[in-house]
Amino acid sequence: NDKSGLALAYCGKREFDKALDFATQANDLSVLGLIAVNQHQYDKAIDYFTKANDKPGLALAYCGKKDFDAAVSFAKESNDLSVLGHAYCIKHEFDKAIEYFTKANDVAGLSLAYAGKRDFAKAVELAAKSGDKSALAHAYCGKNDFDTAIKYFAEANDFGGLSLAYSGKRDFDKAIEYAEKAQDVSALALAYCGKRDFSLALKYAQEANDSSALALIYSQMNDFYS
Repeated sequence: NDKSGLALAYCGKREFDKALDFATQANDLSVLGLIAVNQHQYDKAIDYFTKANDKPGLALAYCGKKDFDAAVSFAKESNDLSVLGHAYCIKHEFDKAIEYFTKANDVAGLSLAYAGKRDFAKAVELAAKSGDKSALAHAYCGKNDFDTAIKYFAEANDFGGLSLAYSGKRDFDKAIEYAEKAQDVSALALAYCGKRDFSLALKYAQEANDSSALALIYSQMNDFYS
């Protein structure tokens, strides 16, 4: 219905309060789940998607939780090639991710996979083609061009992305501020790691079930204390 459509439009603009208002009025559980995913509230998203029997949504939420097996299982059940691509990105199996994103014709997803392969020129080219400002910002982050990344993350209203870019610039207080706004515990883990507050960094990385953040934190701790 119209209210679901408005909710999706505001979700796309990352105006989550307005999106939530319209999705609640429409009682659209799938859109409520999508809003929760975008706000990194994955357990809440799983609850909504389960009630809606929304398999692609469940795959997406488990991707966010970095539960690869569950994400792949639901994505295969629903034949959602884009979510399969994202799941393989989480596993750092970027060639497999590229295969699925290509089949899905998901240009923004391809950009993220090429960024994962550290082919940032290709990632920027694909992200620009897709018009996805967050994907473009991630590609510029990979190139260590954090000022350009911040510009695009800000245009996309992507607080989690802004946190990562400010961590890249070593402005960890600002990174924490944006990670808290985004409720992005992985970004919080990285920011506290940068501040050398390893106990908080570990707490958030474990909460996010983020194995790559945990590896980075242990590596930094090893360097710091050796």
